[in-house]
Amino acid sequence: MTHSGKRLADIYRLYVDSGGKPLAAVERYLGATLVSPISEGLRRNERQVYKAFIEKDPGSLDDFFRNMLQDLRASSFANGTDTIAALDFIQRVVATAMWKHNLSVSASLAAFAREFDRLDILSERERLYLFAQDDHWPTSV
Repeated sequence: MTHSGKRLADIYRLYVDSGGKPLAAVERYLGATLVSPISEGLRRNERQVYKAFIEKDPGSLDDFFRNMLQDLRASSFANGTDTIAALDFIQRVVATAMWKHNLSVSASLAAFAREFDRLDILSERERLYLFAQDDHWPTSV
């Protein structure tokens, strides 16, 4: 696993440890199931993990985001549940980076985090699916 993959995996493990449910699309993307217990050190160093991921691998979250959008474009809404859950995870990662840890992300990720902050609502997931079908998105958000 690359350094950026390990950092994303650590963020995912923090997400699951804090009560998030395991996400099949994220684990497929990472190439591993990563729900093992995490150390206190990882919990204590959340900010440093986010900072290293965002600052040292600035394009990797964008790549993950684009990959999930492509997967969603290629599926029906009914079959895109796992991918929408992965996009919800990405939104949470971006929001945490921006608002909790004061880190900068790309314009498209920042727009996504602001535009789709309620993916727990069915109508918002449907709206995300429709936006994903637009070939010009996410640059048009």
